[in-house]
Amino acid sequence: MDQREGNLFYFEIVKSRKIEVCPVLIMNEGSLTDEQALRLDHWRNAHRSTTGIRHTERCPACEQAKHKTGTFKRNTEYLGTGLPTQVVYWRIFCDGFGGQHSMGDESYQGAKGGFVFVCPVSGTMKVKLYASTKQFPAILYQVLQEIESEGYAAREMYVDTFIVNISKEAEDVAAMFKMRIVPISAGTPQELAYAERAVLTLAQMSRALMAGAPHLPAFCWGLSDTYAAQIHKTLPQKAKDNKSPYRLTTGRDPNPEAMFIKVFGCACQYAPMGGAS
Repeated sequence: MDQREGNLFYFEIVKSRKIEVCPVLIMNEGSLTDEQALRLDHWRNAHRSTTGIRHTERCPACEQAKHKTGTFKRNTEYLGTGLPTQVVYWRIFCDGFGGQHSMGDESYQGAKGGFVFVCPVSGTMKVKLYASTKQFPAILYQVLQEIESEGYAAREMYVDTFIVNISKEAEDVAAMFKMRIVPISAGTPQELAYAERAVLTLAQMSRALMAGAPHLPAFCWGLSDTYAAQIHKTLPQKAKDNKSPYRLTTGRDPNPEAMFIKVFGCACQYAPMGGAS
């Protein structure tokens, strides 16, 4: 690293075995104006807002993300009528995406698609990537373990009738956690509308993240998908009295300063190799 022209730093970045010198601007968040802080909040949170203030500036990344509306209307019966279904994680919905090269390049370490597990009570999305759909039972085990580690228990999971979702291996994993797998009726994807909407929301946020970081290689789509799910967990939701999934699952508001959420694709920490100058 070489320091030049006051606060402008240059880092040597290796690309295709060639060393290039690129400028990196180090920003002090404490000196930002209200407009600049709003712009930073917009980019940090996958081009969405945590404050409810609408971003009025033109954003190329939002335009490239091509936000689309959902195919199915919100299913008002997803919560059920019993009191147990009003508990966080009691009922979850699962849907897959990707596969058959629909995501383009394989993600880092060979992922071809992913599964989205969503809780309708809290709105929490858990995203797990797969190299093969046969990994679904192992992925389901990881998700149910995570739910138990948060102090909750899943008792019902709604899935489509894809063979890996209702396989004996998946049923065995569900039995270990005292959960039942409920396949939807054939030819009625609207029964899984909540999970379909979660996949759409995840895709919108992930596209915005990748569009805002054009210097990243295409195989980073898996990283942006999982990162988008973490960002979504901290965003307030209008349908839940402007409470975030983080608040609904932990009982406290997220602290952005203590969390790892930064602008996707930007350098967020550096250390002078030759010591402080």
